[in-house]
Amino acid sequence: MTDKNFPGITIIETRWLKKGMGICIPPFGILVYKGASHALKQHEYGHFLQYNQMGFFNFYLKVGFPSLCSAAFYPRNHHNLKVEKDANRRAVDFFGMDAPVANARFWPR
Repeated sequence: MTDKNFPGITIIETRWLKKGMGICIPPFGILVYKGASHALKQHEYGHFLQYNQMGFFNFYLKVGFPSLCSAAFYPRNHHNLKVEKDANRRAVDFFGMDAPVANARFWPR
């Protein structure tokens, strides 16, 4: 899967993040750990889709900051946060039901 599959934003794989981690920092890019799954990249792209709808300030106020706090302080329940489930739904709508992120067992909607 290339950046062509993620129009509008660049995805950067880095060793700075632990396995399983990703962060969407629109409009600058999406950072994921080196070797990240397609599903994680698709999930983070779901956050980019939120950003496109909400705009810069609303995204960081309603999604970015709450998501960052959740991941930092409540990592075991982070996937249940409303904005995380919404990112999964948006990613499934964008990539389709056969996309890795559509597996609701691992990516709840």
